[in-house]
Amino acid sequence: MRRVATGLRRAVPNLSRSGPSHSLLVPRSLFSSTRPSNVFHIMDNKQRIPGIPKFTLSLDEEGKHVFECDEEPHMCWLYNYGYMPLHLGQMIVDTPERKLEIIRKLGFGPSSSTWLARVHRGLYPTRYVAVKVVTTESSELFDTSWSDRSDLWRSIQTADPQHPGHRHCAHWRVYDTFTCDSVHGNHMCLVTNILGPDMATLRSCRNGGTFPVHQAKRIIKETLLALDYLHTACKVIYTDVRPDNVLASLTTADEDIETYLMRHYPEVYPPRIVPELSRKPIITIRSQPLFVDDPHRTEDFSVCLVGYDRVITLKDCPNMQSYEPQSAHLCAPEVYLGHPWSTPIDIWSLGCIASFYLVGHFLPPMPTGVGATYYYDAQYLDWVQQVIGPYPLHFLERCSRRGRYFDDGGHLRSSSSVRHPSIEDILCCSGTLAQNDVEAAARFIRRCLIIDPYGRPTAQELLADEWLQRL
Repeated sequence: MRRVATGLRRAVPNLSRSGPSHSLLVPRSLFSSTRPSNVFHIMDNKQRIPGIPKFTLSLDEEGKHVFECDEEPHMCWLYNYGYMPLHLGQMIVDTPERKLEIIRKLGFGPSSSTWLARVHRGLYPTRYVAVKVVTTESSELFDTSWSDRSDLWRSIQTADPQHPGHRHCAHWRVYDTFTCDSVHGNHMCLVTNILGPDMATLRSCRNGGTFPVHQAKRIIKETLLALDYLHTACKVIYTDVRPDNVLASLTTADEDIETYLMRHYPEVYPPRIVPELSRKPIITIRSQPLFVDDPHRTEDFSVCLVGYDRVITLKDCPNMQSYEPQSAHLCAPEVYLGHPWSTPIDIWSLGCIASFYLVGHFLPPMPTGVGATYYYDAQYLDWVQQVIGPYPLHFLERCSRRGRYFDDGGHLRSSSSVRHPSIEDILCCSGTLAQNDVEAAARFIRRCLIIDPYGRPTAQELLADEWLQRL
């Protein structure tokens, strides 16, 4: 779930959030400036529910007859997007091994929806579990290397339990997997433990839309601990550092969940009548994460990274340099420009989102619609030039795609007339940070956003930053 307009390249929104391997990543050479994107989603600051994206469906190649879905386009038969239509009370699976009843929608993303289920039968440690239902489009890719993905998840659980970052990764556990069918096709389903709300949803539900400084610093520090564990103990690149992949690690006993459900009933949107999409009224269930409005649980919590669908092993990384592993607005410059990339791309993404925890704003410009890939790339690289730059010539010399964006003198071929605010300006915009916090946070963020990845600090080095001490 994204908070602002993002992931508008066909390769990123449809495949990037779920799936087992690098087969989900699309080489940049496959992007086309004229390729239509008939299903895409837009985030803005005026959501119906805090933190929940809107999808827009274009019914033809010219983008006419646009229909705004309330949430995921589960009714959409166009282009085989493939969200599973579910209803409350439905037994998503009923076999001798397992029987699970859907009782609430917890959220959705570009390639899956997540549901709260009551266990009627199955060897699960709790009476309630979360079920991640992958779209048919992503399930096809998910199934191709399930064995490898399972081995990778197990290694993340067990690589080094003594590492301080282990608990910020291994708290998310996959109990079971199964497949089920819908009108769209076959869906891969993951049964997991239940966590709290993600940081984007939690932030948007708070007064003022921000975390206290000490809590924002703690979220950033624990994310760094998780990244250090993944980089050093697990030997993988996470690739997907976003607030909606950072969840509160809340202890949720069955009794607590039952009490919460008795006070917070599941909700649906008003029916929509759209004959072009469905012969029946379209009924969409609202996303309602658990405990998002419980101050006793959300004032003091640890965080956990989830969704290891896109992790890339350091062993595989050299063979994947032609792939784009990150969301467009959080993408490290080495990925855009064809420079060798590895674990430093995770540090870059963290630098881009740190301000979101502090003041509710991302640093980079956001994609605002579906358009040619080149134009957003150029806009993003111009933002880097203005706010972080200049680009070191020794870095550009190592970039295979520098000629597309830079002239021989290292100057951007296309520079925007838009003047982007500085890091300090962004941090000052809310008026909630003291000047010393602004200065210290800006120094930390600039360390994360060093353009040359060879000079970018590791997660372990950033954990020693003065700004993150005395928490």
